[in-house]
Amino acid sequence: MTGGPATWHENQLVPITRNGRRENVYWTYSYGPIDDPASFNGIGGVLVICTETTSTVMAERRLAEQITRQQRLFQQAPSFIAMLEGPEHRISFANAAYMRLVGDRPVIGRTVAEALPEAAAQGYVSLLDSVFRSGTASTSFGAKYVMEAEPGGAVRERYVDFVYQPIEDEDGRVTGIFVDGHDVTAQKEAEIALSNNAALREQFIAVLGHDLRNPLAAISGGMNLLLKTSLDEKAKAIVDLVRGSATRMAGLIDNVMDFARGRLGGGLPLERSSAGQLEPLLRQVVAELQTSAPDRLIDIRIAVTESVECDRARIGQLVSNLVGNAIDHGAPDQPIQVTATTQDGWFEFSVTNMGEQIPPAALDHIFDPYARGAHRPNRQGLGLGLYISNEIAKAHGGTLGVISTRDQTSFTFRMPYRSFDA
Repeated sequence: MTGGPATWHENQLVPITRNGRRENVYWTYSYGPIDDPASFNGIGGVLVICTETTSTVMAERRLAEQITRQQRLFQQAPSFIAMLEGPEHRISFANAAYMRLVGDRPVIGRTVAEALPEAAAQGYVSLLDSVFRSGTASTSFGAKYVMEAEPGGAVRERYVDFVYQPIEDEDGRVTGIFVDGHDVTAQKEAEIALSNNAALREQFIAVLGHDLRNPLAAISGGMNLLLKTSLDEKAKAIVDLVRGSATRMAGLIDNVMDFARGRLGGGLPLERSSAGQLEPLLRQVVAELQTSAPDRLIDIRIAVTESVECDRARIGQLVSNLVGNAIDHGAPDQPIQVTATTQDGWFEFSVTNMGEQIPPAALDHIFDPYARGAHRPNRQGLGLGLYISNEIAKAHGGTLGVISTRDQTSFTFRMPYRSFDA
């Protein structure tokens, strides 16, 4: 009324009495002078325009309280959490776990590229750009993050699982990105250490297997020389027993070396052989095995009418493993059936023995290394024969399968006999 300017008051607390009680009510209102030249100070009155905003104020307060509670929860969360706003990825919130991850740098209010330049150099900002543009979340597991604890300081390597989740407004437009993840450095370093230890162990096994070959070769050679001398039947039997044991040991060493070679990244070595008949090789391998088990009946049915291109030494190794497995685990008073055919472009070799069924749970892991069959308490060997055989099958572009019923077990190897690729 004294001639001052209009005023504006937003969401002001102006308690009133209504409905018989005192209430805290919020208003947005304005006072505006009404010009009247004939009145004192030229002001004839005041125009008051008001709107009650109690519901709006209370809703905003509830929302603010919810955000505060969420931020407290986020601060206490074991995972690292951050809120990024806008296409430049400005950090508006970061919990304690996130701050520990980035070395407690001052990041709030800064873009990711400004606060964490090494993250930009490692492609994380480009990934954020992609998520912001596409509106599609991105998840990573065991991602490597290299950072300096302080500029020019020691470099730290961290491994993280995380998700970049786009935040959308009511119109579906991306306005920011929610970052949530876990620091899995300890687990990752343990996996790396375990992997390195496994590699060292397998390398040791390979070297050991190689060194064992020399004395074994001497034993085998000595036994062969003895057999050429005049020996009585008892001595010959002993020499045959020792030679058979040496042959079995040589096979075990071959399996160990093949296993270690494959696990160390060298792969299973194959040598291409020109196409030829496999029947003589198959019969020879089975005959050699039968000399160590003369009481076992092996029914051989071979109908290999086509030439087969393969690594003949490896195929012989596979056949030896499968037939030897049948001799070891089949019913001793029942025959072993060995069949081989070529038909419709495929070579198929099968070994069937009568005896105890392999439990379904064991079948799932029968081609795993060291899987010797826990259901057989008197099992022998290292549990590598079937694993190596399966690797040989795969290397030839083929398959090795097993079917075990109540009273018999069959192993079947199939491969295309003209498409072997060394």
